Amino acid sequence: MKKTVYFQFILSLTLLINSNCARNNKDSNISTTNINVSISNDPIKISSLFSDPQVVILEQGEFPLGKISKLKIYNDTIYVLSNLQIFIYDKNGSFIRIINKSGRGPGEYINTYDFFVDESGIIEVLDFRGKKIIKYDRNGNYLDDWKIGLYAFSHIKYEGNYIFFGGNGNKITEYGESMVYVFNKWKGHVIKEYIPINENMAKFLNYVDMRNIQAENNGFYLGFSPIDTVYYYNKGNLSPNILIDFGKRNINHQVYSQNFDDIMAFNNFLTEKDLCHYVYNYLISPPLILFNFLYKNDYWLCAYKTATGEVLSSTVIEDDLLFKGNTYRTQSFFPLEYENDTYYFMLQPYQITNYIKDSGVLNIGEINLPIENLVNLKIEDNPVIIKFKCKLN
Repeated sequence: MKKTVYFQFILSLTLLINSNCARNNKDSNISTTNINVSISNDPIKISSLFSDPQVVILEQGEFPLGKISKLKIYNDTIYVLSNLQIFIYDKNGSFIRIINKSGRGPGEYINTYDFFVDESGIIEVLDFRGKKIIKYDRNGNYLDDWKIGLYAFSHIKYEGNYIFFGGNGNKITEYGESMVYVFNKWKGHVIKEYIPINENMAKFLNYVDMRNIQAENNGFYLGFSPIDTVYYYNKGNLSPNILIDFGKRNINHQVYSQNFDDIMAFNNFLTEKDLCHYVYNYLISPPLILFNFLYKNDYWLCAYKTATGEVLSSTVIEDDLLFKGNTYRTQSFFPLEYENDTYYFMLQPYQITNYIKDSGVLNIGEINLPIENLVNLKIEDNPVIIKFKCKLN
């Protein structure tokens, strides 16, 4: 028997959030940025966005890196979450240590999508299934853990509280069913909730948004893939900050009143009607706003230059700066981190070894690394970090 999924809830949710946030936006005097996205599949050249490339080769430690879930930079130290393990490197890529505490015992986590490092080097791992925070010192020694009572994909600290993104309609055991929770550790419970999840949403939404919350200045940004809006939280107000407009390719509200057998039927309908959807994986920085979206079952990158208002979109990235002539799909070339005016990307070794095999080393741009380090790279080695500055002109 086919399970019928109703999409009316998305419309209701969108109207509810936009109504509430419009009021908050007026009260908090937060300005909004409108990004009008046009579909033009000319390749985006790296040099149109970035400059000053540098390469960091991550030394192979005890275990090789697998699929990368998170990359974070704290005090010139590189932290990489891969296969439930946190790999730690210095700024030059030299291996320091690994935190591998997967399990169900004391000081162990069942699974995790996110972690946080404070100014003293304490590492806090968010255990999704265990519904708790586990703390380790800078050497990876277990210090403490405490229950949060909810499923959460990502988290940050804000004004002494923890902000958790619940997402995807998971059943919350101790609290109401919402997307965003403000948790006070000292009180031991949630003190505020934002964006309620209704029953229909819980049945349908199974997205794992890996970049939901991004700290910025005195607040944080919040994005949620089915909604084409990025919100900004400041002083208790959640306000629309970035409005993404696909023009004639926007999803009309009437679409949500229709019934679809499953998510594939919904996607096929959007493809047939030439509509864009599923904004995700955003990264917001002063000079650039970057995000992905789906169009005709393909992943697209959109880049918005805040100084000029120029908008670029494509499924293909052309490397005319570092590995000249190489091309990347947007799924494999998106910054994992932005820190100190630097964007951090990762390339798989095969993307570099195949390039050197086909093009040689003469087409490699000037980098802060001896060329022989790249020539000696093997397919089984760790992914390589590519660092860029933003091209402001």
